[in-house]
Amino acid sequence: NGGASFDTTLTRPLSPTGLEIGFPNALHLFQASVGGLISIWFTSDISRIYHSTNSGVAWDTNDFTPGNLENYAVTFINANTGFASGNLPFMTTNGGNTWIVQPNYPNFGIFYSFANTAGKVWYSSGPGICVSTNNGVNFIPQYTNPQLEVYRHMSFVTSPNDNILSTVTGWAVTEDGSLSKYTETIGITPIGTIFPKSYFLHQNYPNPF
Repeated sequence: NGGASFDTTLTRPLSPTGLEIGFPNALHLFQASVGGLISIWFTSDISRIYHSTNSGVAWDTNDFTPGNLENYAVTFINANTGFASGNLPFMTTNGGNTWIVQPNYPNFGIFYSFANTAGKVWYSSGPGICVSTNNGVNFIPQYTNPQLEVYRHMSFVTSPNDNILSTVTGWAVTEDGSLSKYTETIGITPIGTIFPKSYFLHQNYPNPF
């Protein structure tokens, strides 16, 4: 009903140790296709990642990012490949069954946010934003905040602007409240509409055309 009311009965279970205090958390919903299965992922403050495929009736609590004191972000780009982060970045390629630390990702501070759209993946690390065009196999730095303020969250969308081109727009917010905007046009750009009337192949010496 557009957020007029929320069902608060489907609460998540506490960990077996009962040590979670509820902050920080991150939430991600993934649906591979319209009408398909919805996976809910959220993270906790003791490196645990919860997963539900039945709207929160039951939660799988066997996913860990060992070495992370806290998880600040979780996102998936397909049913198998996902990312989670805190003081370390992690990647899964088997739907969250195992999470592997990624020591070669550029590191400028705590990894607060992951986001993706249009075949690219971004993350923030301290005041830096890094991007991957190969599903997270490797990342390169893309932008650094001039005031060295730490980015806490990012979000990206892709929207068509005509029949050929699309525009990727992103926003990132720092812990001090400033915003950075990213814009990219993707697709094939026409460079002319003139076409030859005919063609003819001549002898191949000295010039075949």
